[in-house]
Amino acid sequence: PAGRARSAPKNELYGPPPLVSFRWLLTAAATAVGIGAAGAYLVLCLIFYQNQAMLIFHPSQKIAATPASVKLDYQEIALDRHASGQPQLTGWWIPAAQDAPHREDTILYLHGASGSLGDTVPLLKALHGLGTNVFAIDYRGYGKSAGTRPTEQTANQDALAAWNYLTSERHLPAASLVVFGEGAGAAFATHLATQRRVAGVVLAEMSPTAHEIFEQDARARLLPLFLLAKEHMDPVPDLKHLDTPKLFLDWPDKSVPSPSITQKNFGLAAPPKQIASLPSTAPESVANAVQPFLNQILPVAH
Repeated sequence: PAGRARSAPKNELYGPPPLVSFRWLLTAAATAVGIGAAGAYLVLCLIFYQNQAMLIFHPSQKIAATPASVKLDYQEIALDRHASGQPQLTGWWIPAAQDAPHREDTILYLHGASGSLGDTVPLLKALHGLGTNVFAIDYRGYGKSAGTRPTEQTANQDALAAWNYLTSERHLPAASLVVFGEGAGAAFATHLATQRRVAGVVLAEMSPTAHEIFEQDARARLLPLFLLAKEHMDPVPDLKHLDTPKLFLDWPDKSVPSPSITQKNFGLAAPPKQIASLPSTAPESVANAVQPFLNQILPVAH
């Protein structure tokens, strides 16, 4: 009809579609890929930060043997009760014979990062054969102890709880306690000796530090470990100023020319210290090396 405005064609109203350059598309794609890669990297960092202890600790809840398996009298101890009243730790108290030479002394045994107390029975029997009481615990996450995921911090707390049990509940003098740490347990034993008085420390076949363990994992090597690592497992800072008598037990690999981890740590430790190179890991070999050390630092009962 006359006087009605003619509507503009659609292409005149909105104009032609914009032209997108190939460079812009490449930039946008690269940016999207970069953001995705950065996000994935951050997720990997977060996963490592939260789960790094799993690269160190390999607990088992299986108890394949007990001291009774090797005809030793023992008492299963529940200790370190939570606010709820539930015990957090399980330990074995193996009393010395009444006529044993070190019947008034006790070896507190801290096992390594794998397995459980059930894997340590032969060594516990050999240590008991030295004429001492033996007390051994499973850290939280191991054996019958509470199911918390183990970390360096919780294991150090558990070692301290064991010391508190011996001194507070059994009323044993701290000067009668010797801490024996094997593998990762050597780091916990060293740390305990810097916090509480003990007569001596035995450090057997010491484990690599957490950083060295992480470096063996191809995924962890991609990450800024110096920023993310909260597990350290490095006893050297404690060893450098620990003046408690120390015995290092080593099983040197003659096919490897470089010093073992135990030998390196011995070299960095403060005196008094001594080291024994053993021909084998047999429990009897370990006990034979520990016997003279006990006789040096502990009085013989009469």
